[in-house]
Amino acid sequence: MKNRKEIIKKIFFGILIIIWMAVVFNFSSQQSKKSSNTSQTVIKTSLSQVKSFKKMEEPKQNELIEQLQHPTRKVAHFTIYTIGGLIIFNFFNTFNMCNKKKIIYAVLFGLLYATTDEIHQLFIDGRSGQITDVLIDTAGVGFGCSIVYFIKNGGKSKNGRQRF
Repeated sequence: MKNRKEIIKKIFFGILIIIWMAVVFNFSSQQSKKSSNTSQTVIKTSLSQVKSFKKMEEPKQNELIEQLQHPTRKVAHFTIYTIGGLIIFNFFNTFNMCNKKKIIYAVLFGLLYATTDEIHQLFIDGRSGQITDVLIDTAGVGFGCSIVYFIKNGGKSKNGRQRF
């Protein structure tokens, strides 16, 4: 019975990985103008909840939105790859191996996908592949793995001592 449960978990997390990869691929397939518009919409929607932003004149609002584009895009990279890290590490948790290997395999998988994602963007109008994005993405995967690891282990080592 336990074997069947593990197989179902593997399939479940495998499907989630494929869905996550498709979402990332879809975002990366957007031409630069559409991608930029998506970022601007997210920023404008978020800022529209802030009173001081509402009081600004439109040119000042647009200037602020433009200034926030780059950091917003980088946070988006980190966030979507953190989600990937959560899913990927949970997939590797269905295998009987030490945690260190699970983390290494999950981060390597994330690094490989981030690299192929940036290469893919080289072929999209107005987009470019960035090594810094690969690093941000990989850090996101590592962060996602860390979250799962610490939730699963409660921050404790094998001997029950608190790690931090």
